[in-house]
Amino acid sequence: MRVWLIYSILIVTIQPTMISKTLRTIIMGPPGSGKGTISSRIVKDFKLRHLSSGDLLRSQVHSKTKEGLQAKAFMESGQLVPDNVMVQLILNELQKLKHESWLLDGFPRTLPQAEALHSKEPADVVLNLNVPFEIIMGRLTSRWTHAPSGRIYNTDFNPPKVPGIDDVTGEELIQREDDKPETVRKRLETYQQHTEPLLNYYRNLGILEEFTGKYSNEIWPHVHKFLSTKTEPLQYTVYKNEMPNFVEDLDLGFHAYACRCFFTIYKTSQLLNTDDCWVFVLERQSYKSY
Repeated sequence: MRVWLIYSILIVTIQPTMISKTLRTIIMGPPGSGKGTISSRIVKDFKLRHLSSGDLLRSQVHSKTKEGLQAKAFMESGQLVPDNVMVQLILNELQKLKHESWLLDGFPRTLPQAEALHSKEPADVVLNLNVPFEIIMGRLTSRWTHAPSGRIYNTDFNPPKVPGIDDVTGEELIQREDDKPETVRKRLETYQQHTEPLLNYYRNLGILEEFTGKYSNEIWPHVHKFLSTKTEPLQYTVYKNEMPNFVEDLDLGFHAYACRCFFTIYKTSQLLNTDDCWVFVLERQSYKSY
């Protein structure tokens, strides 16, 4: 009797696929509401492209696009950039992201802007951070700045070692005009006046989701849970290449975690990593007697 040792080669490629449903999101919230903190967490956890209206405006001005040059002329004359220019400027960027998920921050600011945006590039959801004004007042009016370096202190959360004195240089701290109580109060009142029509507009469209809380760490779990219902989990596509043709047909419709169980049956002879897939070359020994 002769015993033959046969090696069957199975090549498995596991290809992670992107989220099949794009998520187009707008985030709103008054100054000091923690919008920047929440936005950065959304971008990190859900892989959205973060689009700041201020950054986009500066980019278009720097690139000397038609809308960028128009906006520059208005800004240099001390005027607000008109709605039609801002809308087209934003649309220029969004149209580059037709098949991507994005998070828009700082736009729209007026009802006409919201209506124009919705007619061309409608958002799937609008997040509104509802933080009590008295909390924001305390947060912003507690900020003190070292003007030469730009270092910012907060008398509640990050106070200087010596009140009113910069930790590094020993120089005096100042309170910016924007952080003085009366200025902050006016900014919040103006924001509320201009934003309420926007919130009503998106509320009537049925895409507004509001999150109330005092602190970002309190609000964030609710934002994360909500957005998780709006996206699909990361999927894996498994491709199989068999050599020779007598390798048994296997059900490869498993998720990544199940692969570990599958690999215990086979001897892994090679593992190749690339940016977008994992390739496993597996060997199985079998015996045949004559």
